[in-house]
Amino acid sequence: MDKIPFSEIARSLVGQSLEGGFDAVSESMEILRGMEQGSALGVSEYLHGVNYSWKEFCKTHSIDDTFKNVFSSWYDTATLQRKVCSWEMLTGDWIPKEYLDVIKRNYNTKMLNASYRVILKHFQNPHVGNYEYIKSGLDIKTSDYLALSECRDFPAVVDAVKKIKGEDPDKNKVSFTVRDNGDIVFYRGKKDQAVVGHLNVISDSALVKDGVSEVLKKLGVEK
Repeated sequence: MDKIPFSEIARSLVGQSLEGGFDAVSESMEILRGMEQGSALGVSEYLHGVNYSWKEFCKTHSIDDTFKNVFSSWYDTATLQRKVCSWEMLTGDWIPKEYLDVIKRNYNTKMLNASYRVILKHFQNPHVGNYEYIKSGLDIKTSDYLALSECRDFPAVVDAVKKIKGEDPDKNKVSFTVRDNGDIVFYRGKKDQAVVGHLNVISDSALVKDGVSEVLKKLGVEK
């Protein structure tokens, strides 16, 4: 890894960006994002492969320990589980191919980590010492796979996952309003709310009043 000239690549791309302007910036960022994503997925694929062949690996190298314990020097347990499970989701027969192809093309590591939990779950094989996988237990419909495949960013994946799990995607969303008396209220759901301040406009100017109304409108607050 230390032989890969990451610093030289970055400096070269900075020079190209300075010469080429925003078009070069866009191209450079796509190159770097591709390297970043490829590296993360490469680690996931590697760990998944070693985990899959753990029994043979232990025989060959005389290791009497679990996959989790050996790799805990590099990753905590939660990260290790996310990496092998997210790659398993992409390689096993968990998702219909027509939706899987789109997910492979559009998902980054963060999106994969957020979505695999509704598809499958892991357990540690007590005899072999590796991770194995079973279905999540959720009733996933064709429309759910379609919704996952249509996600283009992390927040969209989070919402899709919550819907599959039967949760209200907006139940933890904090919003606010301004009451007629000027109280500014934060609220979450139907019951959780608190007054956090007071909007006090002392000017009688029509311009000020219209301006305040316009600000509230742009913030999505309806009086």
